[in-house]
Amino acid sequence: MQVQKRYSHGVTLGLAYTFSKALGEGYGRNDPAGDVQSTYQNPRDRRNDRTRYGFDITHNAVANFVYDLPFFRGATGFTKAALGGWQASGVVIMRTGTPFTLTGGTLNTDSASRPDRVADGRLGDAATRKLWYDPTAFRRTDCNIPSQPQLCHYGSAGNGILNSPGAQSFDLSIGKNWKLPQLGEQGRIQFRGEAFNAFNTPQFGVPNGLSYAGLDSLVPDGVRVGEIRGLRNPMRIFQVGLKVYF
Repeated sequence: MQVQKRYSHGVTLGLAYTFSKALGEGYGRNDPAGDVQSTYQNPRDRRNDRTRYGFDITHNAVANFVYDLPFFRGATGFTKAALGGWQASGVVIMRTGTPFTLTGGTLNTDSASRPDRVADGRLGDAATRKLWYDPTAFRRTDCNIPSQPQLCHYGSAGNGILNSPGAQSFDLSIGKNWKLPQLGEQGRIQFRGEAFNAFNTPQFGVPNGLSYAGLDSLVPDGVRVGEIRGLRNPMRIFQVGLKVYF
């Protein structure tokens, strides 16, 4: 869905919203930007690896605006050149997270193995940066523990079953325009100052996967399991630029 208000009275507004689901198995999962498992846990059961693509975003909303500031709009001469012609624009992005896959254990198949899933594992509104999912909802699968032969099997946890944090960011730009009739009706020079992620909102990345403190540990008890230790996108960035329109 897209709504747009065309340029009038110095204002342009736009809003775009997408509700989607990209689901499948095969080559498309190998999108390098995704965090789902790109190989099959069990090559003889490909359907068991059917999952959301790594680029799948359920809800994605983008709003934008351009506003010619009214100050000194009717001025002439030096006043207009020095104080008029200012323009503000911005983009607001709000979207849900992308899927990621938990792996843990060793099945000696030259491919990452998944754990058994004994509970949902999602924490919903209780999720924090220090604990994004519930590690106790998963159990180890491993073929290298002689005392635990029952662990040597393909894990029941699906591919891409959990969501990473979503994103909320605001990009702001302030520009000053000087008209240049020599370049045509739209001719002008614009100096711009831009702030990406202007409010410096952290865009958290994928949380740590499963790990085990001991060889015989069945429940994930490693250090910082489920903790988010990195960012998906940088913090606030400032830049300036000069553009010529003709």
